[in-house]
Amino acid sequence: MRRAASLSQLFETACRWAGEAELIVDPGRRLTGAEAGAAARRAAARLAARGLSPGGTVAFLCGPSADHAVAVFGTLAAGGA
Repeated sequence: MRRAASLSQLFETACRWAGEAELIVDPGRRLTGAEAGAAARRAAARLAARGLSPGGTVAFLCGPSADHAVAVFGTLAAGGA
């Protein structure tokens, strides 16, 4: 039986599919799929380096924005909840 894709896997797929097209847009920032994927991977690496373990929690101190989306998907990619 096939396993369902995780949300972070679906995000990575969307980033690859979007490529250089805009994927995340807010009033102050626009990210292409490639930029959003790279930013989320960097966030995941920073969180893992700081000790985020699978199922660990992360608090966000930001409003709805491109940065918030990157933080959420970076957390999920690092295994956080």
